[in-house]
Amino acid sequence: SGFPLNLGWEAPNKDESVAFKYYLKKRMISGDVEIMVKDMKDSVIRKMEGSNKKGINEVNWDMRMTPPKVAKGGSKPDYGGFIAPKVLPGMYKIVFKIGDSTYERKMNVKLNPKSTMTLEDCNKQFAAAKQCMKMHESLAVLVDSVAVVEAKLKTGGVQKDIDSIASFKNTLLFIFIP
Repeated sequence: SGFPLNLGWEAPNKDESVAFKYYLKKRMISGDVEIMVKDMKDSVIRKMEGSNKKGINEVNWDMRMTPPKVAKGGSKPDYGGFIAPKVLPGMYKIVFKIGDSTYERKMNVKLNPKSTMTLEDCNKQFAAAKQCMKMHESLAVLVDSVAVVEAKLKTGGVQKDIDSIASFKNTLLFIFIP
């Protein structure tokens, strides 16, 4: 046996996810199982794939929004770039799409009574986390754009575009200048 990755330390941390369970009478041959968490305005907070196997199935939601798009090469060993903020306390819709059928339930997310944070604190933290997530996603778009330009420069695609524009300009000049 090798060196333990946890350096010998373990702690029984309570799982903070919510388990959504559903029953399928038989295995689904076609169609998908999708579980969506929506706010009360019907905006999708998170989409998760479910199993199409016969019997009782379970999908766990970590009570977080959809993770942000991560810039290529932007992940860290602790996966910090892949984590989205937790949702705020309040009512949410849980929508199960099983093949052609849709089932909807409501769920109330409550503030942990042992927490020292107030609802106002939660709202401020959530707003800051959303702002960071938006900046992270903007960075990902910028990095992707730079990669596209870099690839064009490497393949000579830019020079080809410049030559094409110059040729078109000369055609226009020929047409309009006798």
